[in-house]
Amino acid sequence: MLRHFFEMFVDGNTNMLDPTCGGGSSLRAAESIGSNFVFGIEANEEFARLANLELDKSRRLRAIP
Repeated sequence: MLRHFFEMFVDGNTNMLDPTCGGGSSLRAAESIGSNFVFGIEANEEFARLANLELDKSRRLRAIP
């Protein structure tokens, strides 16, 4: 859902900040579309840790040819 919505305004020139990123789904969606830079802020340490794990996993999967 987020990816579909983001396709309307996210491109290779986008620098995205999500100040309440939770599990990081918005960051992963923006990166999958080709965002130039994503940055998330999360107050809950466990959510932040999980968001980092999922973002790293997503990046590794996209790097596979």
